Amino acid sequence: MTSTDYAAALAAQAEMQAGREEGGALAMFNAQLACVLAPGLAAAHRAVGLCALRAGFPRFAQLELSCALDLDSGDGMASLHLAEAKMAMRNNGEALAVLDGLAARPSDRAAWAVVRAEALRRVEGDGPSLAFLQAELACAPDLPGLHLRLAETLERVGRRDEALDQLTRVDGHGDEAAEVRRLSLDMSFRAGAAAAALAMMRQADETGRSCRSLVVPPAVGWGAANLTRMRQALEQARCWNPEAGELDAMESRLLVMEGRVDEARALLGRGEAWLSSQAGLDLGLLCLAEGVMPPLPLPVGVCRSHLSILLVQRQRAAPGDIDLAFAARRRLLDRVLARPDLLARWVGAGTDPDPLRCWVLAYLESLDGLGDTALAHHRRFAAQAVETEPGDMLGAHLALCSLVQSQGDERGVDLLWDQYLADDRHYIMAVTKTFAVLGRYPGGGETVAAALSRQAHRLPALTRSRADGAAIWGGALLAAAFLAGDDGHFDSLTTDALAFFRAGAAPLPLLPAQAGDGRLRLGYVMTDFQHQDLPPEQHAITFHDLSRFDVRVYTFTPEAAAHVRPHRPRPPTLAAWPGQVVSIDRLPAAAMADRIAADGLDLLVDSVGWWAEEIPQVFLRRPAPVQATWLGLGRPGLTGVMDYIVGNEILFDRHYDDRYSEAFIRLPGSYIPPKPLPAAVPAMPRRLLGLPERAFVFLGYHQAMKVTWRSLRLWMEILARTPDSRLVLPPLDRLMVTRLAERAGVDPHRLYVFDWVGTELENMSRIGAADLYLDTVPFNSAGLTGYDAIAMNVPRISLCGDNLYSRFGHVLSAAMGLDDLVCRTENDYIQLAVRLHDDPDLLAVIRQRMAAARETSRAMAPDALMRAVETAWERIILRHRRGLPAIGFDVPPE
Repeated sequence: MTSTDYAAALAAQAEMQAGREEGGALAMFNAQLACVLAPGLAAAHRAVGLCALRAGFPRFAQLELSCALDLDSGDGMASLHLAEAKMAMRNNGEALAVLDGLAARPSDRAAWAVVRAEALRRVEGDGPSLAFLQAELACAPDLPGLHLRLAETLERVGRRDEALDQLTRVDGHGDEAAEVRRLSLDMSFRAGAAAAALAMMRQADETGRSCRSLVVPPAVGWGAANLTRMRQALEQARCWNPEAGELDAMESRLLVMEGRVDEARALLGRGEAWLSSQAGLDLGLLCLAEGVMPPLPLPVGVCRSHLSILLVQRQRAAPGDIDLAFAARRRLLDRVLARPDLLARWVGAGTDPDPLRCWVLAYLESLDGLGDTALAHHRRFAAQAVETEPGDMLGAHLALCSLVQSQGDERGVDLLWDQYLADDRHYIMAVTKTFAVLGRYPGGGETVAAALSRQAHRLPALTRSRADGAAIWGGALLAAAFLAGDDGHFDSLTTDALAFFRAGAAPLPLLPAQAGDGRLRLGYVMTDFQHQDLPPEQHAITFHDLSRFDVRVYTFTPEAAAHVRPHRPRPPTLAAWPGQVVSIDRLPAAAMADRIAADGLDLLVDSVGWWAEEIPQVFLRRPAPVQATWLGLGRPGLTGVMDYIVGNEILFDRHYDDRYSEAFIRLPGSYIPPKPLPAAVPAMPRRLLGLPERAFVFLGYHQAMKVTWRSLRLWMEILARTPDSRLVLPPLDRLMVTRLAERAGVDPHRLYVFDWVGTELENMSRIGAADLYLDTVPFNSAGLTGYDAIAMNVPRISLCGDNLYSRFGHVLSAAMGLDDLVCRTENDYIQLAVRLHDDPDLLAVIRQRMAAARETSRAMAPDALMRAVETAWERIILRHRRGLPAIGFDVPPE
């Protein structure tokens, strides 16, 4: 049997065990092991997602199920479970859309109908759900699951007699029969007939299984109001089967809920059945949180299994995208990792070649400095991780690098990276996944970029014959755009990437412009902005003068972002806009280009950036006679592909004209459209955030991968010079941040690490609680967070550098008349932050200037920006029609 066959068997077994009160933790472990053995197996990721969903972790489930669909878009069950996960997160409309897309090919019609009925009920109410179920049953009257859901719906709308009649029609077996009993019991409990229900339970099932089903999982939740009911059911189950080992675990959870933790711990100590139960894992972790080992002597294999599950969970779930229970486990793991004594006991004294064990040993050695022993353990870890799953191990490697760098050992970090990247599989995984993983292990962007830059010469040969070469180059360009401290590395990557993409992209024969009414025909390629509440590009498009321009917007979800940005053919921002919105989602790049070319455009504009692998493939085919870059993560360097690129004089100073082939269009003021901000968003009260009311609060709350070591060192120096201040950070590795603060002489308790929030308005409200916003280097916050700070009247200081993206902060500050908040050296940056901390009157004056600029600055006027952009578009189209080559120019202010 091959490792893939074994992984498939493990995944199938895990799916069978998922959600059961017995073996739930074992199911998750089997599913995780299947992913380690066969990382490209969709069924393995589907099994992990299902286990996570049944265990109550829908956000984690969504990540894994999306990964399964990335690997196999036709996996109907993965789509079905993804819809369930979205419903668990209350994204009911999205769930309904997924289910409707699945209607033509459901793997299990009954399961699809059951889930869709629930989604429909949540979106439109019981009436439409009831009608849908009745229609489905008319077509398939022998599906027990539909009768069960119809009974639930009827009972919910008060038609209990009809509900019970539906239950009598179910001739189910096994789980279906148990479900019939559960529904009958639930109805009886809700009607207050507890004694009758318990008698029914005993008559139906002498083993007490129905009683246990009422306890784990409970029918109507673990709320305090149900404790008595669950206790009653559990006691009755004990009467029928007092030796059932899993009942100890169930009762221990009740004891914890009732605040009787000591009794729960003693109960778990009575036997070993809890080792395979979720309750045992939870309560074992509770003991560890108190700094002691669990009550039983744990076998080394069990310890390492639990630790591996926790490590994989920690790596896979972004800190801001996890449930509260999941977050509690992650915080616990952070505490365990900071305890060498506990780690040593968990790892045990075994000598088998286990990559997890080697990683833990390297981690332990690195707590006291890297050293030769730690490097040796890491070398074995890297070698063995290749044989398991490089993707999962990348997070562990980054965590170890963060620890070493927090101790100031930059040479040690370089050694770790060069050692890790020596294997081609690790290198490819690092190129494609570093950007995403840095969102969970931020702070090391510079060292990652430097390591990848040192190895960049390997990419052309490695991708030449790979089917996923386009995705690899997209990942490399995305990481370099954010992380590279100079433009040279990105320029060389672009040259090599174009050589790769050109091999499969021939220019199209161009059609003449189709507009017969004298208007110029424009096309914009955009993402659908599912990830944003307030997309500025779309907002700006609505200010186009459609009497002069025939405008088409082509939307798609980049392949690299498919798991977080489900496509919407017509985004809400453009719902009422009279221009044309054309979906090119899920088309091959050649078909995208063909579709765009068919419209006969005068000009095609990229507003995405070539980090999305589809963009260079589309624009290399030249579906329009003139092509330009504006917004997104666009930057110069696409030799012979883009004719023009739009910015301003700050972003593109004059030496760029001789350096790149694109012609530079420089707009007056900011070239970045403002977000469609609401009139007023109240600042979050500090007490709700746990911040001291009278402290000076610095804000370093950015997209996590932008928080580089250079940024952190500057911020720690600022804190050291302002003893009464506090600093708010995004989710970072707490041990790493603590060690970094201690090295700078800063009390770690002055650092506040906030998880992410769900909406942009809530994020803005948090920003409003700060006194001063500290920009990141070398990638400044651009138009999104920058406009949030302006809206909340929180001044932002930026450090402007030599690389392109280190000038984003200057662009917006200058447009607001706040050039004095832009610094040229690190020392100036630190001194300005300290000065604004020390001088509240000066800070108040700057706030007044910001408030005035919000009312008068062109940077806040999307209509004025679009007039300037239209002037540029008209000029370059007319120039092309006259047969003149592309040439750069400045658009004059109105």
